[in-house]
Amino acid sequence: MLLICGTVPLIDLGLTLGEAKFDGEKLFINDCEIPCTQGTAALISAACVTASYCKTSAPRVAVAGDNGSGKGSRLLYDYLIQNLPSVSPGILLLHYILPVMGLMKKVCAAAEKCTAKPVMIADASSMYAAKAAGLAPLFDIFTPDLCEMAFLADATAAHPAYISHHLFSSEIPLPCTRPRPRDLRLFSTSSRRIFVKWLFWLMPMPSIRLISAVTSLVRKSRRLRS
Repeated sequence: MLLICGTVPLIDLGLTLGEAKFDGEKLFINDCEIPCTQGTAALISAACVTASYCKTSAPRVAVAGDNGSGKGSRLLYDYLIQNLPSVSPGILLLHYILPVMGLMKKVCAAAEKCTAKPVMIADASSMYAAKAAGLAPLFDIFTPDLCEMAFLADATAAHPAYISHHLFSSEIPLPCTRPRPRDLRLFSTSSRRIFVKWLFWLMPMPSIRLISAVTSLVRKSRRLRS
């Protein structure tokens, strides 16, 4: 089971759990319509399309409204900390959640208590929280864009807004830029694998199958290590 967790810009939306459904224009979680133009809702919509294409079950989601106050984010943190071991998803994908390093550590601790630790994926602010809290090696996949790669490369930066100036000084043309995940691993600021987003923008529609295949490879590599 894929469980996607993140906030949406609906102030009055409390913690909402259920199966996501996307009809091509609108996203629904149970009977609640969620704007799907950006952020977590866009990711969930894309996951629904991917699941349909791959003929797998629709993603389960946990979302909450948050306008930046952190109220909805804390609802999600509390839900995961208390329920993750019993839900025990195969894949846990964390998206827009206000970065709170102490709570992210508790989420990771809860994941370790699952029957089988889920494949851990972080994007957006959840990736920031995981990296800043020193939890990156516990995650299987980060999905940075090129700017966020610079954030991961700076071992001291707590947020992409505070990366070292020398990382901006490269004159290498964009098509020639080659991220080096092995270098990032030296600082424990990276997950085990990195999908750099601009690579997927250049890929055709069959990249959906690639995403599914990579998730399968993550599971197989875990079995080999154990």
